[in-house]
Amino acid sequence: MGGTGQGSAGCHAAVPVVKCRETGEKGGSEPVEKGKKKKPGKKTAVILCVCGGLALIAAVLLLTDLRVRVVGRDIREKRIREFWYTYSTSTDPPHYQRYRFYTEDGSRFFYHETREGDHWPLRETDITVSGTRELTETEWEALLALLKGGTVEKRRETASSGGAGPWLYLYWQGDLGRWQVYSFPGREARGAFEAFCLELKG
Repeated sequence: MGGTGQGSAGCHAAVPVVKCRETGEKGGSEPVEKGKKKKPGKKTAVILCVCGGLALIAAVLLLTDLRVRVVGRDIREKRIREFWYTYSTSTDPPHYQRYRFYTEDGSRFFYHETREGDHWPLRETDITVSGTRELTETEWEALLALLKGGTVEKRRETASSGGAGPWLYLYWQGDLGRWQVYSFPGREARGAFEAFCLELKG
């Protein structure tokens, strides 16, 4: 009997008692290392990376959305497809003038429209003079030269509300239906454009 008890005690090896890193309770886990913080897991790192990337993309899109485009620098002249000029005022008598340059089936055209009447706003039924003529390559290049240096910004709902204008819209390959509100680089450029249109009207 005594031999059996001694044999039984000798079979049990001494097991070191340590504290669990997570709970601090006694057990067989790894010991707590003082002063060492737990590193973030792979999932946390991936989430932070994705969030940072999305924030960067959003910032780039916002800056791109606010930036104006310059004809001849950001917008190549050969990509321009259409340009509208509309002036409408409620003076006595009211005055309305519209010019449109556009491409169609490989050809370039110029359209002009004048409205007159004793009321305002003037409507299509008040058109007194209008006409369309095909432009030569030289005339189209002259138009592009007049538009060069002007700026184009994003179309907004209030872009054409109030005032007489002129309201200017440029359509080009890549405008995405948003960047179309045009501004001449200065008064001289606008005056030269209006004189060019009067010349085309004949």
